[in-house]
Amino acid sequence: MWDEVGKKLRTAREKAGLSLLGAVEATGVGELRFRDMEACDDLFFCALLTEVFAICRVCQTSPEELWAEFVSDRSCKTGSPEELIRELMNRANESPLPLHQVWDHVGWDIDAMGLAQQPGKMLQQNVDCLRDICLYIEWDWLACLQRWYEQSVL
Repeated sequence: MWDEVGKKLRTAREKAGLSLLGAVEATGVGELRFRDMEACDDLFFCALLTEVFAICRVCQTSPEELWAEFVSDRSCKTGSPEELIRELMNRANESPLPLHQVWDHVGWDIDAMGLAQQPGKMLQQNVDCLRDICLYIEWDWLACLQRWYEQSVL
């Protein structure tokens, strides 16, 4: 399933009439990184959200198209980066666990990343971070990614 995302990225790039180097230049993503994403190898999930947005814009695709195999649960909540972090902080503060243990469960140290103080920094994180936070708070990561992408191109 992982390699499907890379194949779709390459197909979208080629359909947009871009060579690999043309896409690299237009997105600002390094050539090796872009090659790895097309080969997938799980690395597209390490892509920064801003990189995903640039790639989707340049290759004339969307996160929903690239990750179509990952069925989005439309019954789950979605929201802005600020709402996502607010919900995460609310859940963390309601937990009987100390914050450092909550962050262990989430998989990311939100305090060290500065997200509690600056939720807008969420857009500078990678897809894995978004997925893990959404899993913890029961939000739809793909719907969030798509919504944030659409808002970035307005």
